[in-house]
Amino acid sequence: MAENRPLTTKQKIYIEGILQGLSGVRACMKAGYKGCESTLANVASQNYKKLYIKAEIAKRRAEIEAKTDINVLYIQKEHERLARLAEGKMDLATATRNKELLGKTLGAYIDKSLTIQVQTGRRPPDIGEVRRRDEEFMAELDCT
Repeated sequence: MAENRPLTTKQKIYIEGILQGLSGVRACMKAGYKGCESTLANVASQNYKKLYIKAEIAKRRAEIEAKTDINVLYIQKEHERLARLAEGKMDLATATRNKELLGKTLGAYIDKSLTIQVQTGRRPPDIGEVRRRDEEFMAELDCT
C-alpha cells in the first residue's frame, strides 16, 4: 500500500520543511531538489499529492499538536483576536501583519522567492515583471 512506502531522504527533508512552515518551493530547495522555481513548484505539488507523504505530514502534525497542545485552529483564532485588538487601537500595521500571518497559516500565499536570482547574481525584476510572472504561475496552477 502507498502509505507504507519508505520515504527518501529528500522526501523526509521536504516534510520537515513543510512542518516548519516553509512553502512547498522552499521545502524542495531545502531538500536539495534541483530546478527553477516553477520546476520546484511542480515537484512540491507532486510530493504533496503522494498519499504516503500526506499521511506522514498528517501523522507528524498530530504528534506535534499532541505535544504542544497547539493546533492550526488555535493559531488562526489567535491571529484573528490579535488583529481585532490592534484594529480597536487603530494599530493598522499590527492588524495587517496578523491578517497576513492568518493568511499564511491558512496557506493562502504562494512562495515568490527570489532565491534563484540571488544565487545567479541577476537583479530582481521590476514589479510589473513580478506581477506578470505571478499571473502566469497562477494560470499554470489554474487558480485564476
